[in-house]
Amino acid sequence: MENRAQSASRYLALKKQLHQDFTENQVDVYALNASDLTKIWIADHLDRGLSELQISAKFEELLGEQALEFTQNGFQIVDAHGATAISIAMDSKVMIALGSDMKRSGNLLGAFRTSVHNGKQYIIFKGNHRLRTTIRGTRYRINNPTIVKLGIGTEGLKAAAKGGVYVALVVSAGVNGFAWVFDEEFGWRDFLRNMAEDVLKAALAAVAGFFAAKGIAAAGAGALVAYGVGAFVAIVSGWGLSDIGPQDLELFVEKIVRLRRQYSTVINDPKTILRNGRLKAEDAVICTASVTGGILIEHVARNVQMRINELVRRLKPTRAY
Repeated sequence: MENRAQSASRYLALKKQLHQDFTENQVDVYALNASDLTKIWIADHLDRGLSELQISAKFEELLGEQALEFTQNGFQIVDAHGATAISIAMDSKVMIALGSDMKRSGNLLGAFRTSVHNGKQYIIFKGNHRLRTTIRGTRYRINNPTIVKLGIGTEGLKAAAKGGVYVALVVSAGVNGFAWVFDEEFGWRDFLRNMAEDVLKAALAAVAGFFAAKGIAAAGAGALVAYGVGAFVAIVSGWGLSDIGPQDLELFVEKIVRLRRQYSTVINDPKTILRNGRLKAEDAVICTASVTGGILIEHVARNVQMRINELVRRLKPTRAY
């Protein structure tokens, strides 16, 4: 059995490795509706010193028949007759035009795509780190997005993956069914080119299965996804826009290393659990998956109680007759 000093040393090494891997491989992925994309496009141009009149003129230059009107409460997009323009086709046109402009400015990295989910249009892209400051703006900021931090680590098994990767996923409010976001069709291969194919597929399968079974709220306290390809995935949701900054990686690494220690204690050392009292696992979840196999999700609290009960039965003296 591993002693306390060995355990502390192992987790310190894991923390150091994850911090190094995640620092080298940080990715910000956005899945935004047309309104949120327009907000950050406006905010970026204001940061560049353009006036609202100049921004409206540029919008009309990009969109042609549609115009951007600033109001006391924000903005609206209108057609040639002055009517508010709202449709999936209109959203797609706005996304392509503004997305292309953001790509030229360097705020949007690589290719982008549009996708319809539950009858709504979204643009999916990788953003640069400067965009983090833009989305935290005051007037033109994204309203209550869902932010999920995702870390894929390898615990030293470099043969299984080409290092770890750290993803901050920013999704417009109102998205239901996060399994859609973690489907391969979402286009993760374009964002996570450093991940080995088998690791990426297993990670996506495990995370999609987790969200399908538990929903976004279950990952609020953190969840650890482990599978048989020499790596693990950590998920934490419930972050706010203020958490998209230089300090978020450090906080995320600290949180998932604590989760890893917690789960290892549950699985490997039930005597400590019995001695110190039942572990408060709350929403902590272990999810195991393989590329070809199914997905198994277990609440740690249930696992802890099962092991405590098993240990108590073994320690209970037998009665002589």
